[in-house]
Amino acid sequence: MTATAKSTEAPDKKRAIRRTAFEGLHEPSANWGRFSLRAYAAPATAAACAATVIWSLDGGIGTEARLSLTVVTGAVIAWTMTKIDDTKIALAAVIALAITGVVDKRQIYSALGHELIWLLIASFVISSVLRASGLLERAVVATSAHATTTKQLFYSLSIAISATAFIIPSTSARAAMLVPVYLAFASRLADPGLRRALALLFPTAILLSAGASLIGAGAHVIAVETLQRTTGRSIDYIGWLLLAGPFALASTFVATWVILALFARRELLAAPIAHETPAKAPLTAQQRLIAAVIGCTVLLWILTPFHGIGIGIVAIASMTLLLAKPLAIVDAKTAFKAVEIELIVFLSMTFVLADTMTKTGADVWLARGLLQALPQTAQQSTALMVLIVAAVSLLAHLVITSRTARASVLLPALTIPLIGSGHDPTLLVMVTVLGTGFCQTMPASAKPVAIFANLDVTTYTPQDLTRLALALLPILLAGLVGYGLLMWRS
Repeated sequence: MTATAKSTEAPDKKRAIRRTAFEGLHEPSANWGRFSLRAYAAPATAAACAATVIWSLDGGIGTEARLSLTVVTGAVIAWTMTKIDDTKIALAAVIALAITGVVDKRQIYSALGHELIWLLIASFVISSVLRASGLLERAVVATSAHATTTKQLFYSLSIAISATAFIIPSTSARAAMLVPVYLAFASRLADPGLRRALALLFPTAILLSAGASLIGAGAHVIAVETLQRTTGRSIDYIGWLLLAGPFALASTFVATWVILALFARRELLAAPIAHETPAKAPLTAQQRLIAAVIGCTVLLWILTPFHGIGIGIVAIASMTLLLAKPLAIVDAKTAFKAVEIELIVFLSMTFVLADTMTKTGADVWLARGLLQALPQTAQQSTALMVLIVAAVSLLAHLVITSRTARASVLLPALTIPLIGSGHDPTLLVMVTVLGTGFCQTMPASAKPVAIFANLDVTTYTPQDLTRLALALLPILLAGLVGYGLLMWRS
């Protein structure tokens, strides 16, 4: 090749590289006008209308309260009407409040130091160690080893899956860790209907049983913070279990019964189950130590009222032990990568938003305004209010796919205003948060549902999910309202 050819080729290559590099930058700007403006027109209009109403109404509310209410309302609209990441919306809302002077920067920084935040951080690290050790899969398989019939297998697995909620702080993490367990048991079921039922059981049990544990979902952390702010009552690990555990575990077993009734032939439920699980090697000394530390951690969480050590401190101490030799099965860098930083930041920012609404008096003003639109008889009917809150919470997953985001939207927009009118805080908060655990209608409704829907093997279809959801919805609605009125009313 001649020098002249080389000299002419080089600029052409450079131009091609520049064109390729900047192609990705140009396309979004072109798409912005075509898609984004249309997509954000409705939420922007809704936010503008809401702001106009907030700033035009009288009622003895201060400027800071109006600012906080405007920002939080805008965040709620963005959470429900846009595809923007929930954490980005929460951060933008807090920044807006900080710029306007409603929130002090120290309040933002201190939110990350909340005990429940550190409980979740340590729990994520503990779960990563548990996953690396293989103890979780062994425990689930061992729990189901004594099942002699198909029906017993399903209920044994329901128990085992529910137990994981007390150690693993994420429903998606639990789903990922339990996929190998599902594949092992599904290979032993010849009937397609039974395999479909088993596939539906795993995400359903994961989602519903999460309500029994304080660390089962980020929404529970928001609920505890809301109760502490509205009632002054602090709920610990065992306190949450006593409050929410019976309903969450009962709903898990009812869901198991519904799944078997809908998707399994009755004559197959009594059929003997073959135990072909390969023999496991004995536990190593390291695995035994890890199991002992995690067992002691859960026990100390339960006994918090007696020893007085905070659940966050217990979790941090356990995390430290599990990352030290001879227990360290994973290095600290790998373990901390398991922490869902996005969830941690999102929860911290929602703490700031909720605290600001209370401090400025915006929540009380909002409560008075919303309740004026209701008939007097409806305002005074606790049963009717609980029914409305339960129905909205159970159906909210059709609009908001994140469970934590659902709690962040429903608690300030619906629950706190009703509390401000004199209704029982514990009753309404628990109904709201436990209701958000129902999200099995579509594969996109929850990560565990999506994980099991997209396995390499055939599991279930969207039609199967809809069928299950239609059967579960009235049962959960009646159970949530009835149990709430009987057990959660102060």
